[in-house]
Amino acid sequence: MKDPCISVCKFSDNICLGCGRSKAEIKAWKKLD
Repeated sequence: MKDPCISVCKFSDNICLGCGRSKAEIKAWKKLD
């Protein structure tokens, strides 16, 4: 599965405005590689 990151890492209420993931989800995604 392709990483949904679009390199717009700005957060509001702990949710990334670029990809819609929380910081915890982003960290967990890196472990899936």
